[in-house]
Amino acid sequence: MSCKIINVGVEYYNSYLILGDKNVLIDTVPQMYSDKLIDNIKEYIDIKNLDTLIINHTESDRSGAVSALLNLNNNIEIIASLAGLKNLEQQLNVEFNQILAKSNMIYNVSDNISLKFIITHNINWPDSMMVYLIEDKLLFSCDAFSNENSDKESYFYEKLYPVSEYVMSAMQQLKNLEISKIYPGSGEEVLDLSIIDQYIHWCKSSEEKSKVVILYLSHSGNTKMLAEYANKALENACLIDVDLADDNIYEKIYNSDGVIFATPTEYRNIPKRLREIVCGINQYKISDTLFASIGSHGWSGEAPNLIYSILKARHFNTFKSPFRVMFKPSDSDFSELDKYLNEFSNQLI
Repeated sequence: MSCKIINVGVEYYNSYLILGDKNVLIDTVPQMYSDKLIDNIKEYIDIKNLDTLIINHTESDRSGAVSALLNLNNNIEIIASLAGLKNLEQQLNVEFNQILAKSNMIYNVSDNISLKFIITHNINWPDSMMVYLIEDKLLFSCDAFSNENSDKESYFYEKLYPVSEYVMSAMQQLKNLEISKIYPGSGEEVLDLSIIDQYIHWCKSSEEKSKVVILYLSHSGNTKMLAEYANKALENACLIDVDLADDNIYEKIYNSDGVIFATPTEYRNIPKRLREIVCGINQYKISDTLFASIGSHGWSGEAPNLIYSILKARHFNTFKSPFRVMFKPSDSDFSELDKYLNEFSNQLI
């Protein structure tokens, strides 16, 4: 190895110190751990001798200790992407020495230590990037391969699946590099480099869309009747009872061309579980998805309209107006629902 790399991070937040002609720190830790990070660094160098700080992205768990470091050494040069530097300016509200990291730019630490910057937008912040130590073929990947969960597939689908388009772009860049080891933002070093191909596989699987997902919640059974009728009327539909559904709800939503929420009304509101799902949808993965809402109600019936209000406020695509009936759907109600679903389906083609 051409240089000494020390993880001076705290808890499961990694922060990597590279000792050379220039002493470089890659990422910091949350603000609450600033003092501990500084103590860890001081075991190897004085903070006054820290030359460069690389911030792979500016979420607070990675940039939280920047202010504390600058308070001890305001000569530190901070390297980040364009968006990262702009974020830091707003976060720090002080002047600092800046170096703009551009894609494939080389930063020389010593004669035998060269760092290449790999811009990887939206993993999982717009300013994200990675650092590649050329001589030792080491990748500092920030959040992309973090080990917060020992099950890599669970981590991917929980953290990265909604931005799989950007993950795929990043993985294609990494395939052009010879990598011996990955130093993630959290957790242990990654030695099994097949994870890159696995990410590509998971990203590709996210592009295989089903047609329509129907999520329903029903108390008296009337909304369930509407949901089941819609399920039969629409080809390739997937019917999900949100009371019983598992964590795959979002995966199914992100893989769909259309989503229908079938809801009753509770005290002039959306039932809590369904409301949480509507509010929890990540926008990155569903720019073209068409949403609709149907439901049966008794004395009020606001829930389908409230779902549309939330969706429109978040700039999702909504179909016409919600479809609502009172109490048990009649034959004429089902006839009107047929027309509604036919128009909805035609907009998906």
